[in-house]
Amino acid sequence: MVTGAAEHGLVLGPSATRTLWIMEGYGFFIAGFLITMGIAERSQ
Repeated sequence: MVTGAAEHGLVLGPSATRTLWIMEGYGFFIAGFLITMGIAERSQ
């Protein structure tokens, strides 16, 4: 698992890996925000 991550880091480079993590973080944040707003709208 760790070796696989290291290999991917070597193949993609640190910038690509960092970009992927940032995109994932924003994706989860936006998804959670939309779900929360959807529940809030439905409860009113």
